[in-house]
Amino acid sequence: MKQWHNALNRVTYGVRSDELEQVQSLGWKAWVAEQLSPGEDPACEGQLLSLTYAMEHGKNDRVSSFSLERYWESSATLVDRVFNKDEPEELELRRPAIETAIATWYRALHSRQQVREMLIEFWHNHFNASADADDEIALLFGVYDREVMRHHALGNFREFLEAVAQSTAMLYSLDNVWSKASPANENYARELFELHTLGAMHYYNHLYADWSEVPKDDNGVALGYIDEDVYEAARAFTGWTVANGEEWEDDIFPRTGDFYYHDQWHDHYQKRVLGVPFASHQEALADGRKVLDLLAYHPGTARHLCTKLCRWWVSDNPPESVVQKAMATWQATAQAPDQIARTVETILLSEEFEAHLHQKVKRPNHLLFSVIRQLDLDIAPSIEWNWLLEKMGYRQFSWPTPTGHPDRSDYWITTDMLLKRWNSITSLVWLEIDEHEKLPSTAAAERLNDRKLSTILEEWGRLLLGESFSEAARSAIRSEVMKDLAWLPNEDWDRLREEDPEYLEHKLLQVVSWMALLPEFQKR
Repeated sequence: MKQWHNALNRVTYGVRSDELEQVQSLGWKAWVAEQLSPGEDPACEGQLLSLTYAMEHGKNDRVSSFSLERYWESSATLVDRVFNKDEPEELELRRPAIETAIATWYRALHSRQQVREMLIEFWHNHFNASADADDEIALLFGVYDREVMRHHALGNFREFLEAVAQSTAMLYSLDNVWSKASPANENYARELFELHTLGAMHYYNHLYADWSEVPKDDNGVALGYIDEDVYEAARAFTGWTVANGEEWEDDIFPRTGDFYYHDQWHDHYQKRVLGVPFASHQEALADGRKVLDLLAYHPGTARHLCTKLCRWWVSDNPPESVVQKAMATWQATAQAPDQIARTVETILLSEEFEAHLHQKVKRPNHLLFSVIRQLDLDIAPSIEWNWLLEKMGYRQFSWPTPTGHPDRSDYWITTDMLLKRWNSITSLVWLEIDEHEKLPSTAAAERLNDRKLSTILEEWGRLLLGESFSEAARSAIRSEVMKDLAWLPNEDWDRLREEDPEYLEHKLLQVVSWMALLPEFQKR
């Protein structure tokens, strides 16, 4: 059981008993295959349609209840709703991003496709676009999540890469929306090379001053990139913009919020990227698509992406052997519609994955969700969670730089961060989210409330950790819980239930909150 618990702890947002039973029944290989199959979770998606949340807004800070309707709307509908008004309301500009966060949290808690949800989080960080950077990004963030991240998360990377390049969120995030010939804006092109594809490991500018000096493969494609490649690629993406109503000379762009190619902004002359010449005056979009082809199928991109995927799923410093296995699958399936899913499957079925379980540290959102899922807390996502997560250093869809959140333990585990994590767990269990309604006790706690504390600790240890925990930790928790119950003979919880049932619930929640503070629970 411990083995399955630790494996699920790595690839889900918290181990639930029904998922544990499913893995034991199907076996790990079949369970992973099921998780990586395309399709939605009808039950979870249906519940999302009726989900509501409360938010303060307006001059008098009114508290209103909203459904997630803006999250589901198309670009054209959102733009028409907001920008055809003289003064767009701030709430209407921000609502889609807020609702995307709430939908993401709800899926993390309730979706049966946990591996897919974890992978979508990975891609949001890899192709990071902060909803705080521009009103346009916030307004169309739900479209970015639904039609780009979720649609392509398990699919083909080349198709994914173009969908990101043409997304309103990325076009605004990295300024390509304004990129015109002479001179081209270089922001998107640089991050395309450095973050999205080849990675900094293949930046050779410190080694070679000219493109002709960079080593090339048998097809004449450079093994790495230099600044000259960035400049030339930036020219290839001129004219890739957004239908935002821009007026240019005698032309007025449509106002749909979707991708728009404006030929008059494009640099039509010859180019050279990674040593490969581009003829002048190609058809619309051909230059940019050729750059995406070169990068998506480059072995350097296979290494960079597979290293990041192995870091996400295996360890902060993944063994070279598992990176090589992932790269082999990535390159062999480069044209396959499920390239990403098959690569992830290779990683999750590897010996290295099994050998490195329980070594990564949970990010703040993973920690929050695992407490809720494993304690079976019946609470709906709230925008108040932004505050709780930001205290721990996690900024949902608002990380300010293109890099996305760090994926190494040393960032999340410092003295200051540990204190905030501990306080946040206590806040989650004890904090009244709306200052009126206390979090309910869990069904599991109710089943245990006629046992002795030692039995509760043992059973909660198996539930939360998948194993018994140290006697030292057990003793410390027992001492903390019992310090004001000296009058209670022999840990007689039945007597406590009879005399003060509310205090019994208080004590049970205290037990599980302390257990969630254990180092073992902080790991995944």
